[in-house]
Amino acid sequence: MKESELNDIKNLFEQVMYAQTKKDAIPLLNKLKFLVGNVKHTLSEYASYKLEEAISFATTASGQVKEKEHWISQAQQCWYIFENSCKI
Repeated sequence: MKESELNDIKNLFEQVMYAQTKKDAIPLLNKLKFLVGNVKHTLSEYASYKLEEAISFATTASGQVKEKEHWISQAQQCWYIFENSCKI
């Protein structure tokens, strides 16, 4: 995966996670899933799984939710593992 692709995905990932409402997150999530679909074939199975898990937690964290910081933390932990697995 190219560094620019990783940066684009990370930017959208963070936008989804911090979206003010679930409705605001939907178009961002759709774009994120499209970008991920374009690069998923270049990832290891483990990296792909961690990325999907991070996106799932980011989606849960979007909007006004209980324990938002918990879901953000979970998403960030998965992202960290994913990002480091890409650099191996």
